[in-house]
Amino acid sequence: MNVVETSYLAVPSGDNTNFYRITVEADTYYGISNYDSGWFPAHTVDRLYGSTDRADAGAAIKAEEDIRGHIDNAIIATTKSYLDAAQNPDTSEERILALLNAQRRVRAMAGDGIPLPEGAVEVEYDPSRNLALRRAGQKRVFVLGSNPNEVIDKIKAFSESERTSATVLRLADVIRQQRISDKDEAVAGMEVDRQSNTLIVSQINEALHALEAGELANKSDLLTEIEALLFLVESAR
Repeated sequence: MNVVETSYLAVPSGDNTNFYRITVEADTYYGISNYDSGWFPAHTVDRLYGSTDRADAGAAIKAEEDIRGHIDNAIIATTKSYLDAAQNPDTSEERILALLNAQRRVRAMAGDGIPLPEGAVEVEYDPSRNLALRRAGQKRVFVLGSNPNEVIDKIKAFSESERTSATVLRLADVIRQQRISDKDEAVAGMEVDRQSNTLIVSQINEALHALEAGELANKSDLLTEIEALLFLVESAR
């Protein structure tokens, strides 16, 4: 079998873009062989071929997905604002231009032109890098063998397990937030009960003072006070 594959890669460099041509040539003899290639997450390739075993890969994927979700929400919001304004013939050109600029701004990220604070260094870890630059967090894999699908399937299996880890972490966040909400709700309920109890005790004390002072000597007034107390107690139940 003879293999010839040519790929063209574009690599941004500042204001310029460099293009590279990669040609893969391979020959096989006296056996059944197949060839395949593809792009895969860098950390999954490292787990299969290298000594790197990132325990935080699931967290990194979750962070990337969270950032992507915020970007998606911002794109939807700015696009809706633009379309709502664009269909209104009374919208000024200045307003249209501002909304179009907003659409571009939500797709912008910090670049090399943004200076760092004095004395600061920039860490290499950036879960949003895959969103800013296509294929930034991936590696190209070339496989030539009797069954290249086995190798690719192993890479996919690693990738799926890491995405499962990201899903589990997201589920844990949901459960944690639910517990916080339940706690806040319980605290709020206790505060309402405390205020209701304080009001009932205050109303009872006032009724006792009025009774001792002879202000409730009239049976009708006494019944009215008792009915008010019963209404408070029923409301607090």
